Amino acid sequence: MITLITSMVAMKIIAIEFHHLLAAAALYKTIKPIEIYQLGFALIILSVFIGLYICSQTTWLLIPLGFIGVTAAWTYSAPPLQLMSRGVLGELSIAIAWSLVVIGFAFMQTTNNAYQTIPIGLAYGLMASNILLINQIPDIEADRLAQKLTLAAKSSPHELRAWYTGILIAAYTLQIIGIYFYGIPIQTLITLSVLPVFIFCANQISRAMVRKDAIKKLILNNLVAIHLYSLLLLIGLLWR
Repeated sequence: MITLITSMVAMKIIAIEFHHLLAAAALYKTIKPIEIYQLGFALIILSVFIGLYICSQTTWLLIPLGFIGVTAAWTYSAPPLQLMSRGVLGELSIAIAWSLVVIGFAFMQTTNNAYQTIPIGLAYGLMASNILLINQIPDIEADRLAQKLTLAAKSSPHELRAWYTGILIAAYTLQIIGIYFYGIPIQTLITLSVLPVFIFCANQISRAMVRKDAIKKLILNNLVAIHLYSLLLLIGLLWR
């Protein structure tokens, strides 16, 4: 369990920072589209070989989980589904993909009770999807012009705040289900200490959608809150 949470926190931080690095490089034209394509293809090939090696050292049950994760990521942006343009379905696909990181690490530890990590995995995935949701706000106008109907692009400020809050409630509810039914340590409720920051972020959404200077603060506060949630989740699991 220690390895599971530590690894997933590190993976999330690395993935988010890498995404921002590529986005900034593309924005300032320091990297060409063909180079992004080549890098993405190379990373896919590398991921396949790393995944196969991990399976050979642990369990081949990771293969179907990996397939589901790749499918979720592919359908998010690729036709014909392009779930990123179908409102909340985009956030759901991201939540599923990130939850499989938790479940996959659980399978690496043991195959007997790995299903017990599903609620906490989904809670983690939902938190990750709220990063995506907030990060969509600066691109709302461009996405609408491009007919890329993300959840943020389809929502009014009030609706977007409701979605953000609803995802948080769902994540905490799943965490409590994991505690009550599946033996997740009750100490993980230490993550509730981040709730005031989440409430603050929810209240800032309306302002961020009309004021550019508020967007950066909201994105930063949300990133800090969700990473703090992940770290506190780790502490709760270690706190015996």
